[in-house]
Amino acid sequence: MERREIHLMPKLSSHPRGVKLALLGDSGSGKTGALASLAFAGRELFILDFDNGLDILTQLLRSNPAALDRVRAITLTDKLKSIGGQILPDGVPTAFSRAMNLLTNWTDGEENLGPLTSWPAERVLVIDSGSFMSKAAFRWMEALGVSKDARAVYGEAQKRIENCIALLCSDQVKCSVIVTFHIALIDNEQGVFRGYPATIGRALGPEIPKYFNTVLQCRVRGVGASLRRVISTVPDGLVDLKAPVLPGSLPSELPLETGLDEFFKKLSGAPGAATIPANKP
Repeated sequence: MERREIHLMPKLSSHPRGVKLALLGDSGSGKTGALASLAFAGRELFILDFDNGLDILTQLLRSNPAALDRVRAITLTDKLKSIGGQILPDGVPTAFSRAMNLLTNWTDGEENLGPLTSWPAERVLVIDSGSFMSKAAFRWMEALGVSKDARAVYGEAQKRIENCIALLCSDQVKCSVIVTFHIALIDNEQGVFRGYPATIGRALGPEIPKYFNTVLQCRVRGVGASLRRVISTVPDGLVDLKAPVLPGSLPSELPLETGLDEFFKKLSGAPGAATIPANKP
């Protein structure tokens, strides 16, 4: 008698719980500093640093050596030189290709953590920022000489950035992923401006949020002594935000100092999540 294998559909309760987050914000709004709350809470962060801007995170974590040691960072910048009044790559740009190699097999010195697809859910991969990673992808494609047509170079760079984001947000990657982005104002056919992740060209920015289950925004409130930085969870009419939680279960703003940790706990159902007040800034 022929035996038939029975394949049961996976239960929703077994669905991977890693957070896939696009964190938007203008320069200085606190995107990098917001990561500190995750390290303080005991999470391991692995950062691909395209912005060369981790000074603030180092300062915030310096008072807690254990939290500081939970953060691994590899800075990825291209060498540049000045020729005839122009700033041009010095040799073949490598920042983007190195990043893709690290996602394929993360090695740093003697440490080998394997491919990103093998990482456990409790790890957090951070790309800081996706905006500068996009510029690195463009420099790489331009140096490869894929085309003399600038539009084709833009298209090839956009394709590689979108494929990277698609992988990070796929079910192949179980760990949590945070990609920070600056904000670019792009007008539509009706001439209405909206804020999207800043990438290369105009076409890719509006596509990026479609891949992420969560899109949040860092903002600066107030001035002078009353200045504070917050993480917004609800759209403001200019930038669309979203989170996979029930309406009203998150405040419209979270404090930057603890916001990401509170949000991660909310999504995981971990103890402490219920302390977040609903519908209160």
